[in-house]
Amino acid sequence: MQRVAVLTVSDGVAAGAREDASGTSIADLLSSAGYELADRRVVPDDRVDIENALRAMAESADLLVTTGGTGFGPRDVTPEATHAVIEREAPGLAEAMRAAGLASTPMAALSRAVAGVLGETLIINLPGSPRGATQSLQAILAVLPHALELLSGHTEHRAAPPATTAAPGLEEATPVDEQPTGRIPLPLPESIEVLQQALAEHAYLADRGLATSIFLALSLGQPLLLEGEAGVGKTEVAKALADTFNLELIRLQCYEGIDASQALYEWDYARQLLYVRALSADGIHSEEATDEVFGPRFLLERPLLKGLRAGRNAVLLIDEIDRADDEFEAFLLEVLSDFQVTIPEVGTIRAEHPPIVVLTSNRTRELHDALKRRCLYHWIDFPDLERELEIVRVRAPEVSIDLATKVAEAVERLRTLDLLKNPGVAETIGWAKALAFLGVSTLDRTTADPTLGTVIKDHDDLLKVRDELDAILGNT
Repeated sequence: MQRVAVLTVSDGVAAGAREDASGTSIADLLSSAGYELADRRVVPDDRVDIENALRAMAESADLLVTTGGTGFGPRDVTPEATHAVIEREAPGLAEAMRAAGLASTPMAALSRAVAGVLGETLIINLPGSPRGATQSLQAILAVLPHALELLSGHTEHRAAPPATTAAPGLEEATPVDEQPTGRIPLPLPESIEVLQQALAEHAYLADRGLATSIFLALSLGQPLLLEGEAGVGKTEVAKALADTFNLELIRLQCYEGIDASQALYEWDYARQLLYVRALSADGIHSEEATDEVFGPRFLLERPLLKGLRAGRNAVLLIDEIDRADDEFEAFLLEVLSDFQVTIPEVGTIRAEHPPIVVLTSNRTRELHDALKRRCLYHWIDFPDLERELEIVRVRAPEVSIDLATKVAEAVERLRTLDLLKNPGVAETIGWAKALAFLGVSTLDRTTADPTLGTVIKDHDDLLKVRDELDAILGNT
């Protein structure tokens, strides 16, 4: 097993004022790649201290990695100390790291990191920020074993091994070339019937068709697209799944004009500005401080990014997608294709295990076929009288069976009228609850007319219903 040493160069860490997050991230990444951690030290940004540490640590390591002190600050002297101890330079490694960094942020051009050889030890400078250090190291990780073998005298050429996975704690930035498993690692129900029972225990009654679609979406790891009239229980599916599997519910409410920044992420510009002013006041101009301005602490997660990072621990509800524009639908299709997004300053963030994704649409416009093909599709229709009565009894147990029956029958008749907006199951439940709260035990014109606003939400519909109220109540 090849031995590695990690040297953190930082005044703050050496003084105990800051945590050695970069050194820990690098050590974890190299350990996960199969290296033996032989030594790990911290020194201040002092050239003599750095040179002494490099010479001492190189005696027991095949690979010596430094983090910090590679920027333009007056105390950034790691490259100078490294040049003083190495015998041969390895510019290709430094160039590869800078190229990888430039793909994420233009700030990578400010790195003065170098790489070189001291005896049989390869020394590599990495940036001081955890993100920059791990990203740079991952860019060259695949070629390091062969480079170390060449240094030790094994000169045969061979293909480089594949890139390793991210270090522990960096699962949200999974390398792009790793494919997600698709299947959500949950204790899935054994059958559709078991799933129906589990949902029923959380007050959601799914018929066989809906339960089958949910079961397949969970088992295959595909998004579930639910269409239907407003109020038939599409959104409640996501809520019930979150309750059933004890997962976090993350909701993205779509609306006209929504764009990627409102759904994915944005930077906390006010806090960034205050931070930059504080750095300027303290005279701090290091590369590490610059990287932190566009680091995770200032990144505001919106639902899509939050859902990707939560992965298996969340249900991502994308509600009323039909209200969004075509451009946003196209962006959403890209996200759902690979369950990954690229943030220029941070890198690619990918869900190793996708969250449970539920999309809903009231069909105010037709969705594009490309999005539908990406999902499992199910249309939720109005339930029949028996099922609707059962739903009312489950969702509003305080309502008597007689009153619930009268309300369900009245709503069924309402849907036979040519209304602008037919009442959904949600309106049925709301009407029943309102009547029960008022102490009503029977449904007649006297009790129904004042409470029609709980079930009818349009003025013209309201006038039409009042004209037909006797028939709706079954009095004619």
